[in-house]
Amino acid sequence: MVDIVAGAERIVGHKRRPGLHLARMVSQEKVAYVLHSSDCLNSGIELRTCVYSQALGRGIDQHLWRGYLDRPVVLTIASGHLEPLTLHWPEDGGETSG
Repeated sequence: MVDIVAGAERIVGHKRRPGLHLARMVSQEKVAYVLHSSDCLNSGIELRTCVYSQALGRGIDQHLWRGYLDRPVVLTIASGHLEPLTLHWPEDGGETSG
């Protein structure tokens, strides 16, 4: 099941971006939080119907997320599941404190 969570930017630790879905896998909670792109959010769709939410609903392959825990990452979808795409962020000031 996928829930809509208030404060996703704070939890993920990065600002929302156009065209990029971001996430943070919180190791203590064993939960992945998706920060939908600003394009997705502004499209007016029900966020639970977004392909990234649907992929999250299919579960997380813990092995793919090793080395990507507790930090914001750019997401991709492979074989129907969410996968972290980026480990290191460019120095662009996009991080949020929290």
